Amino acid sequence: MAYELKRSPKICEELILGDKKIKVEISVNAIAQEFYKKYSVLTAAEKKFNSIPSSSEDAQMLAEAMEEYKKAAIELLHLLFGAKSTGQILEFYEENFMEMLIGIIPFITEAIVPAISKNISDIKSKLKKEYGSGSKKSW
Repeated sequence: MAYELKRSPKICEELILGDKKIKVEISVNAIAQEFYKKYSVLTAAEKKFNSIPSSSEDAQMLAEAMEEYKKAAIELLHLLFGAKSTGQILEFYEENFMEMLIGIIPFITEAIVPAISKNISDIKSKLKKEYGSGSKKSW
């Protein structure tokens, strides 16, 4: 008797940066845990940045929040795209961080987050079905 092992699906997309194309292939299971860590750091940095009024008299506080936001975003991009592709994305946007975020966040929230969430949900369901309470199987 043979038992077939299967791999979980990958996210395969293409980002078009002017005349360049970047192939994006992400193994959802491989990055899920690290993604959630980095994504939560990014969203916290975004909230902090957005909480400071643009007319803030404390320019230093605004600059520090912006730098924290930028660092969190670039770390997430490195995880998703790798250093080379992240560099190409930054080059395309000519290091204009805010413009880059406006361009890349929809891809992350509309393609990456739902795929990871679905994959995690599927894994939970399979484990519960196979090994949950009431199952005759156990570890």
